[in-house]
Amino acid sequence: KPSPPISATTNLPILTVPAPTPQTSSLCPICLGAIQTPTSAQTGYVFCYTCIFKWVDGVHERQEAFMAHGSGEERWGEDDDDEFESQDEEAERGVGREGKWESGKGRCAVTGRRVLGGMEGLRRVMI
Repeated sequence: KPSPPISATTNLPILTVPAPTPQTSSLCPICLGAIQTPTSAQTGYVFCYTCIFKWVDGVHERQEAFMAHGSGEERWGEDDDDEFESQDEEAERGVGREGKWESGKGRCAVTGRRVLGGMEGLRRVMI
């Protein structure tokens, strides 16, 4: 299984979403729905405007659920790793992933790279 990108400043794994494939290129990689108001980050990936805006701001529902331990990102192998089994027990007690993962705030949702200029670095595109 792939490994998540690691932050150079905190050495924590960064929450990202899978890159679009040719079959899913018309879908937003964050919400997996049809792209509404196409917007790109400097990395070149295209998202729904509201999805990438919320992601860069750190308040997207998917980020909040992951950080609160409400849902896992199966692609990081959490379901079969002993380390994450103990995290599942922590989730039952209400302990989240804060301090163990970065939520992706201020970063591209696919690559985990910083979006320079924050929300000002996002560009609407014509498809």
